[in-house]
Amino acid sequence: MAEPLRDPALSDRDVTTPMARPARAGDVPGGSAGPEPGRATRCSAHPARHAVGACAGCGRPLCISCAVPVRGVVVGPECLTSFVEDAPVVEPSVGRSGRAGDVAVLAGFAMVLASSVLPWTRFADPRLFGAWTWGWALLAPVAAIAGLAAVPLWRRWLDPRFQASALGLLAVVAGLGAVVYRLNPPLLAGSSLAPLLAVLGAAVALGGSIAGGVAGRDS
Repeated sequence: MAEPLRDPALSDRDVTTPMARPARAGDVPGGSAGPEPGRATRCSAHPARHAVGACAGCGRPLCISCAVPVRGVVVGPECLTSFVEDAPVVEPSVGRSGRAGDVAVLAGFAMVLASSVLPWTRFADPRLFGAWTWGWALLAPVAAIAGLAAVPLWRRWLDPRFQASALGLLAVVAGLGAVVYRLNPPLLAGSSLAPLLAVLGAAVALGGSIAGGVAGRDS
């Protein structure tokens, strides 16, 4: 029986070897895929925005303003120099209003915490750390410590608008504790000016949280 004819172009290639699938925009070097379609992910640089793809260099989720199409893939600003020569180096940063809001929040809560070291009473054995007693005064330093710890911890993981709401709530709690203590001091003691300093600090922290919320909404 005669041997079937074969195409000379296929003689040197194993026809059983599967052809490689062309690269797609969501693929990441190393075999890791981008976000699954339909899954709600958020941009790593702008948590208030939904991600539209993943960076082909590092795999982090990107929003529409961060995604840069390059040769059929999507690249983030930080990895752009790896795909395009002479590309400017771009570092992720928080907007100026967001930074100013964080600074105001930190300064306000620091003021509340500093006021708690001062005597909060007059006439009846005034002592240092006057706010660290059971009662309304204790709300001020506790809320201040929580706010100071929350700013650096929440910036990376939480939506800026949710973070601003939580910080604003802590500022209100700190101010409320100081106001109630100022209006209702211990019997025969009287209130010093330290609670008023705490109220001022809480107001500064509240203003900073509002500024941070506005910056997160506009980013």
